[in-house]
Amino acid sequence: MNLGRCMFAWIGVVTVCFLVGCGKKAEIPSVDPNSVPEPPKGGPALPEGKTHKAPTDATHAEIQQAMLDGMTEMTAILSAVKDKKTADAAKPDLKTQVEKMNALQKQAQEMPEPPKIMEKELKEKFESKMTTTAKKLGAEIDRVAAIDGAKDLLSVFPQAPPAKKG
Repeated sequence: MNLGRCMFAWIGVVTVCFLVGCGKKAEIPSVDPNSVPEPPKGGPALPEGKTHKAPTDATHAEIQQAMLDGMTEMTAILSAVKDKKTADAAKPDLKTQVEKMNALQKQAQEMPEPPKIMEKELKEKFESKMTTTAKKLGAEIDRVAAIDGAKDLLSVFPQAPPAKKG
C-alpha cells in the first residue's frame, strides 16, 4: 500500500467519524434553546432576548473546520518539500500537525453524536471540502514519497491497518 493511500485512509476515518458519526450512540441532553440558565454567581447575565446555544451546536463544526485547516496546513508543509534538506526541515511542523489531527480525532470520538439535522448540515458543509483537501494531501504525500531522501518525513503519519482480503 503506498503512503498516500495510507494517509488517505487515515483521513477517511477521521472524516467519516464526523460525517456519519463515530459509531457511538450517546444520549444528547435535552436543552430548551429558549431557556436562559441562572447566571453564575458573580458573573453577568445574558442580555435580554439572548439565549445559550445547545452544548454541541458549534463544537462539531469547529472540530471539523480545525481538521480541514490541519489537512490544508499539512498539504502546504509537504508542498514545500523539494529534497532531503527541506524534508528534514519540514518534519517538526508536520509532526505537530499530525499530533493536532490525532488530538482532534480523539476529541471527536469522545463527543456525543450530533443531532441528525446537524449531521446533515455538517455533511453538506464539509464533505466536498474534505474530499478535495484529502486528495490534494494524498497527492503531496505520493510526490514526497518519490523524492530521494524525503520518504522518512512521511513516517510521522500513522499507518493505516492492512486491508482485509476476501
